[in-house]
Amino acid sequence: MANVPHGKPVAPPTGGAWPDRIDDGLARLLVDSHMIAFHERQPGAAMRRYQLGCIERLLHHARKHSHWWRERLSAMESGASIRLADLPLLGRAEFRASLEATGALPVPPSHGRVTSASTSGSSGIPLTFHSTGLVGRLNQAQYWQDRIRQGVDSSRTIARFSVHLANHEGEHVARRPNPVLGVGTELQRRPQQFTIEQHAAWLSEVAPGYIISHPTVLTGVMDVFEEGKLAPPKPAALLTYAESLPPDFRARARKIFGAKTLDRYSSQEVGPIAFQCPSSDQHYHVANSHVLVEVLDQNGKPLAPGELGRVYVTSLHNYAGPILRYELGDLAALLPRCPCGHAQPALTRILGRERFLVRLPSGGRAYVNFGARHWLKIAPVSECRLVQTQPLRIEAEYVMDRAMTPAEEQALVALLRHEISPEIDYVVQRLDAIAWGPTYKRQDVVSLV
Repeated sequence: MANVPHGKPVAPPTGGAWPDRIDDGLARLLVDSHMIAFHERQPGAAMRRYQLGCIERLLHHARKHSHWWRERLSAMESGASIRLADLPLLGRAEFRASLEATGALPVPPSHGRVTSASTSGSSGIPLTFHSTGLVGRLNQAQYWQDRIRQGVDSSRTIARFSVHLANHEGEHVARRPNPVLGVGTELQRRPQQFTIEQHAAWLSEVAPGYIISHPTVLTGVMDVFEEGKLAPPKPAALLTYAESLPPDFRARARKIFGAKTLDRYSSQEVGPIAFQCPSSDQHYHVANSHVLVEVLDQNGKPLAPGELGRVYVTSLHNYAGPILRYELGDLAALLPRCPCGHAQPALTRILGRERFLVRLPSGGRAYVNFGARHWLKIAPVSECRLVQTQPLRIEAEYVMDRAMTPAEEQALVALLRHEISPEIDYVVQRLDAIAWGPTYKRQDVVSLV
């Protein structure tokens, strides 16, 4: 038994000391995870009743607190049992209009603090959306439950690339271990703050047990390791999110890292949507306790199981900024059940957003996360994109009902110089329409170099 100085209490580990003291946040996480697992085991009909009950309560709240939603839902009889097909579809422009018209709706006290964030998503149309502490709590629980489902050993060191992390001193920010949850050290690093080559060197040095990252960052890192100048780490798995995986990503990850890839499908507005099946690289279990997912054709009609179509989501618990039958801008196919035997629907053939690495004047490459929150700081643009047309030239394209003022252009260039490189020439261009190309997905950062 360790010696304890007389009269000097031992500080409990992060999260409290089991069994007499447990942090409220940890208790909620464990209960939330348990309830997510419970819902995953329910028959499909029972899960559908739960989802429709959530939507009925959400519609009541939206009608009560928003004139915009009352008008939008005027054709539906208030209080009547809903049919999902009776709810109008919500495009990105309409979603933005709802947010601008209503702002953040008041929420029940149990839903916690209302927060706001911005995204340009898959469409290149930036918007600022609202969420709650409850949604954030459930997001965290969904990801935690996925670690359990996938058998992730969270006691091992995790290296996480986080685009929302502020600039930091040194190579990374270290989060303390949590003995109660059995979580080891997590090293967080802002990807925009370093080059891809520097990321590769860092990973080689810290040799994490797991890596959490956008696929684009890891794609660039694998390019560096393939050159043979650095020894790649050997993590147990790569946990990817936010972007679609390149076709050869999994095979390259196994060859270079000796690691499997555990992918998650999500969006900023909604949070986690589906998680890769533990038994298959091709199927993703829908987070049915969190969202209702539909795959529809171009006329808004349901497609047969396995047919590729447009993804629409309904967020079941977001009362601050209702998201009902919202088109994400992604393509996928929906199955009523996963072939592994999982009781809930599964997505497959997901075609989401990809990003491109920007070539820096030094010759290195960098991951660029310059999205809606950056553009909307400057001006209320309706569409936006960055295109690197030459090694030292990036064109900042935007669509707006007026031209940017000289001060706005200067502020945009200053922000680009800070976020990407001061050695690149930035040309701001107002367009009537951005030439997105023939593909359904839109790329908001493109390098032609």
